[in-house]
Amino acid sequence: MSAETSRIGQSAGATGDIVISIDAMGGDRGVADVVRGMGMSLEKNPRLRYIVHGDAEALKRAIEKDPRLAGRSEVRHAEGVVAMDDKPSKVLRSAQGTSMWSALAAVKAGESPVVISCGNTGALMALSMLALRKAPGVDRPAIAVLWPSLNQQGYNVLLDGGADIRADADDLLKYAVMGASYARNALGLKRPRVGLLSVGEEETKGTDVIREGHRLLKGGALNFIGSDALYGRNWGAIEHHPNLHFEACYYQAIDFAIARGLKRVEAGAQGGHKLLRGYLPRTTYSAHYIAHDGLRRAVADYLDREREAVAEHIEELTEMAPFKKG
Repeated sequence: MSAETSRIGQSAGATGDIVISIDAMGGDRGVADVVRGMGMSLEKNPRLRYIVHGDAEALKRAIEKDPRLAGRSEVRHAEGVVAMDDKPSKVLRSAQGTSMWSALAAVKAGESPVVISCGNTGALMALSMLALRKAPGVDRPAIAVLWPSLNQQGYNVLLDGGADIRADADDLLKYAVMGASYARNALGLKRPRVGLLSVGEEETKGTDVIREGHRLLKGGALNFIGSDALYGRNWGAIEHHPNLHFEACYYQAIDFAIARGLKRVEAGAQGGHKLLRGYLPRTTYSAHYIAHDGLRRAVADYLDREREAVAEHIEELTEMAPFKKG
C-alpha cells in the first residue's frame, strides 16, 4: 500500500467519508466526462472521496481543473483498458493491469465498498465474480436497473437487466429479495412492493419459469442459519392463500433444518399458537440502552416484575406441549 493510499484510507475512516473506486477508462466519452461526473456527485454528497484508475497523466490533468476534486482523489495508474467489444472470456485471461481490474482490486482490499465503471458490462460482471466472488446463496448475480417511474422515488428497481438469460424460478425469487433490499436501502422505501414482468397478469400466462416464479413470490419466510439452529422468521405475503403461512413458516423451516443437520428451529418471540405446531417456549433476550434516567428506572422496574410472570407462563405452556412426557 502506498503512502497516498494509507492517507486516503485513514482520512476516510476518521471522517466517515465514502470512498468510491472508479474505472475511468471504460466510458464512451473518455476521461473528461468521468471526471465531470465525479464533480457532479461531489456537489450532491460532499463526503465522497475517489480512487481513480487509468491513465495517470490524463487523469491528473483532468482532476486538477477542479480544485474540489484535487484534494479528494487518488489516481492509480493502469496501462490496460477493457474495450467495449472485448469478450468477457478473453478479458478473464488478460485482466491483470487493466483499469477495471485495478478498480475491483481496491474493493477486494477493503479500501472502497463499491466499484463504478461505464465500460464493458459483461466483462465487469465476469471480473467481479472472479475478484469479489458471489454473495452466499446467490447463484446468478443480477444487474439492477433504475427504471423511471411516477412513484415518489421516481424509479423502480428492475432485475435482471441483462446479466443472465438462464435464470430459473429460484433465481427470480432471489432477484426479488435483492431488489427489495436495494429499494429499502438506496431509495428509502420501507415496504417495497415486488412485481413480476410477464406477458399478462393472469397466473396461467408466461413461460414455465415465470409461472413457477410467480408461485414462489406469493409469500415466504426469511430465516437465518446459526451454527446449530435455524432462526426465524420474517414472514410476508402479497395475497391470502390458505395454509401458506403454516407451510412457509413451519413445514419448510423444519424440513430445511432436518436436511442440513440443524438441531432446532427457533420460530421467533411471542405467539401462543406456535405451541400447537411443536415449538416449545424459550426465553429470549435483547439488549437496549435508555439514556433518560427516569425512563430507564421505570423500564427496569417493569422488567423485574414481568420476568417473573414470563417464567411462570413458560412453565404453564411447557406443560401444555403436545409431546409425550417420560
